[in-house]
Amino acid sequence: MVVRCHVVVENDFCYETSPILYWVLAPVANEIRLIRINPGQRQDDVSCQLETVSLDRRPKYDTLSYNWGGCRNRSTISVNDQLVRVSANLIDALRCVRHARKTITLWADALCIDQSNEGEKNQQVALMGQIYRQGRQTWISLGQPDADWANGEWSPCPVADQNVGRLKRLVRGIWRLFWHHLVLQRSRLGVTHVSDAVRLMESLKAKKLDAKYRKDGDTAKAMLTWLATHEYWTRVWVMQEVALSRKDPICLFGQHRIPLLSLESALLGWRGGRMMPLIKLREEGLKPEESYFQSFVKLPPDVWSGINRAHEVCMLRVELWTLRSSKQPPLALARTAQLASHRNASNAHDYICGLRA
Repeated sequence: MVVRCHVVVENDFCYETSPILYWVLAPVANEIRLIRINPGQRQDDVSCQLETVSLDRRPKYDTLSYNWGGCRNRSTISVNDQLVRVSANLIDALRCVRHARKTITLWADALCIDQSNEGEKNQQVALMGQIYRQGRQTWISLGQPDADWANGEWSPCPVADQNVGRLKRLVRGIWRLFWHHLVLQRSRLGVTHVSDAVRLMESLKAKKLDAKYRKDGDTAKAMLTWLATHEYWTRVWVMQEVALSRKDPICLFGQHRIPLLSLESALLGWRGGRMMPLIKLREEGLKPEESYFQSFVKLPPDVWSGINRAHEVCMLRVELWTLRSSKQPPLALARTAQLASHRNASNAHDYICGLRA
């Protein structure tokens, strides 16, 4: 049987889907499509099914946020027993979210929306705020970097602060175990991994460690730089996906999982924090009014920009949820346009749609 496919190209975006996969959604019932990802190991081929549900019935599902990517690197997955070519970034994201033993139900815009149907796209974009608010968990996929720090083979060397007593270090370890494994219920969180990398960099800068730690320091710097300068933070579309999520999104990269707020805190710590202590101001010769986004850690401009963009996304999330909890009017489009003025979009239509909350 020959299956006709639509190929759609929008600037650097490209996706290929089959019209047989999509059926008409009922706007009155707030219908959407969900992906049911079949169990599998990380490197197995991806197979899934599309199903139609109504948001009014409060279905249980997670949501996905990722950088679409371009047309040059595409692969094939199985959707409803049909082969569909999608971006490699989407396949990496589906593999990261997929479970080895149970089916995962997910909403991802590239597959759940018929990208060749402009009417459906406009109707589904109008529902995105509700889609992300009702989702159980938002997963941010940053990709699969080919590096030792990503595949789990490297971990930052332990840096013990000699000024911290054994009892305090024990309490800190128990707290990590309780918070990461029991409260967040995630067995492979990378919070400790990234935080230890930041502490390693700080110890090396303060010359508390000898030269044998330099190699680990270079690896830690490469990991933190990759996270801070990731293209994901530059896209306008991710702002509403992250800001409207009900729970703190979980970032996926390589073998690691880390809550967005924990990642942001670690990156801010690498930058030196939001406000420098007065003693550091005197040492660096800075005035207090210059210290808000200053740091005694000398970082390249692109790293600074990346950390600031990640911080802006988190602040927008706090601002939106503060307005919603106090029942104040929604954030004005002019305000969101101001926040996203330095971000990228594939075209003007995507820019405006990405600001809709």
